[in-house]
Amino acid sequence: MAPGGPFFALLTALLLLPMALTSSLSPRIPEDGPPPSIAHPAPGDPPCTITSPHTGSFFDLRALIRTTPDSSSSQSELEWTTSGHDYNTTFHLNICGPVLSDVSKARGIDNEDARKNISAFYERDGDILSVGQASSTLLLRGKKLILEYTHGSPCSSAVPGFNKSTIISFLCDRELGSGKADVAYVGEASDCSYFFEIRTLHACATIQSPEGEEGLSPVAIFTVICLVFLAVYCVGGCVYQRTVMNARGWRQVPHYHTWARMATGLGNCCGGLRRGGVRLPQHPRHFSTDH
Repeated sequence: MAPGGPFFALLTALLLLPMALTSSLSPRIPEDGPPPSIAHPAPGDPPCTITSPHTGSFFDLRALIRTTPDSSSSQSELEWTTSGHDYNTTFHLNICGPVLSDVSKARGIDNEDARKNISAFYERDGDILSVGQASSTLLLRGKKLILEYTHGSPCSSAVPGFNKSTIISFLCDRELGSGKADVAYVGEASDCSYFFEIRTLHACATIQSPEGEEGLSPVAIFTVICLVFLAVYCVGGCVYQRTVMNARGWRQVPHYHTWARMATGLGNCCGGLRRGGVRLPQHPRHFSTDH
């Protein structure tokens, strides 16, 4: 069959399919315009998620939200915790939601609803000090995924008239499993602002589906592409064997003879094991070449 026939047209279409699929799953990048200095969630983004308006990348931190635990949980398991190191305290945080510990006696928080909405705190000299109210609004500051908590307990006398606040920066770490996070205290400023860094798999960009469901991870995209290439191999090979080689039946399978030999060898091996024809020595033996 001459080049340009229906077989080659079909094969070309099958080979271009993975490229088209990859393009449809990839984030869309606008043709012009610099990336925004700070990006807010799109109107359709659920709480604790954000879609980059420049790349289309989707970030979802909802798996890190700590919910109501059972009665056997210790305080260290109620929230994410990290040592303050030189600040000589332990910080307790929740992501996109209030902490689960009892913080009803937080200093400087007089409103009952505000006390129920504390998302980060620490204890010092018997006092509970809030470092911010819960927020589920993620921000993209440049390429940094940020979460901010504000309106905590009043700052020290060195900064009168201000309240404690928190900034959390999230970094992608694919070595951590789903629902896991590595929380690290970075530092503080004037005993009033606190900075944390959280490494987690959920800070890695994914692709949001049209229905707004969970996005496809890079592993899922790679799996889809591999399946498409497998389909190209099977369908394209069968078409070639049938139209060019005039094969019929099982001989239309690509590389039929190779697969047949492998199946025959595997069948002989399994049959030999079943009949006891192949025996593995239970103890090592030493053989001599002398006769």
